[in-house]
This record gives sequence, C-alpha cells and structure tokens, in this order.
Amino acid sequence: DIRQIADDILGEYIPIFPLNGQHLKHLGVSQGPEIGDILNQVEAWWVKHDFMMDEQACLEYAQTLIS
Repeated sequence: DIRQIADDILGEYIPIFPLNGQHLKHLGVSQGPEIGDILNQVEAWWVKHDFMMDEQACLEYAQTLIS
C-alpha cells in the first residue's frame, strides 16, 4: 500500500493523526465548521506533543475544547 511505500522510501514511520470528524460527531459536535476548528486545534496539540498522543488522549483533549 502507499503508506508502506512511503515508509520504505523515507525509512521511518509516518505518524497519522488518529482523529477525524466522526470521532467528534460521537462526542456530540454537530457537522459544520466547528468540527474542522476542533480537529485543527487537536492536531496542533498532537504535533506539539511529538505525535505521541494516541486516539484516547486526543479524544480527551478534544472534549476539553467542546463548548
């Protein structure tokens, strides 16, 4: 698959952001711009933490951003 090819070329693991809009919908966020805003904030947080936060940690952080 393309991910394996990229891994082979770069010789290292490529982190994949563990959340998407469906995760936020399950947390009660309505479809719309708020989903993108929250995902962007969580992704920036995830990058700041060197891509080490797993799905559960990202969901917990997302929950703190939901108004």
